[in-house]
Amino acid sequence: MKPTILTTTILAITSLILYAEAPTVSISAVSKTQTSSTITKTYKHHDQAVEINIESTPIITEKDIQTIEKGATSPKAVKIILSTEGAAKLNSGVKDMLGQQIAIVINDRVVMIPTLNTVSLGTKIELDDILTEEEAKLLVEFYENKKG
Repeated sequence: MKPTILTTTILAITSLILYAEAPTVSISAVSKTQTSSTITKTYKHHDQAVEINIESTPIITEKDIQTIEKGATSPKAVKIILSTEGAAKLNSGVKDMLGQQIAIVINDRVVMIPTLNTVSLGTKIELDDILTEEEAKLLVEFYENKKG
């Protein structure tokens, strides 16, 4: 078997194993304290693990995503494009959260906890170099296959 074919086969098998089911993507509010409505997650940032509390009911989930595309800046970048309803849910969910944090969670892993400097977020969310190259590729492939 040629190396190119072997590599492609391994990637295809990995894709099937990792995303046998749809990948989970959600955005939740971050809480400063643990309550009955929060769950504690570990967020790794610059090789340091930080415990954060996120609301157990997400503001949006993968059901609110229209598609995920390759980002323009690197192989690790993705652009999440929300449906019209998803954008409305996100904007409604964060309308009183100026200066607070949200958690972007992919496959049960907190990948980013940005602080909101605006509460009008629109329909596109770009993640630059947050995921591994393989995670980004698999997310994009899943949504491309979902469309086609």
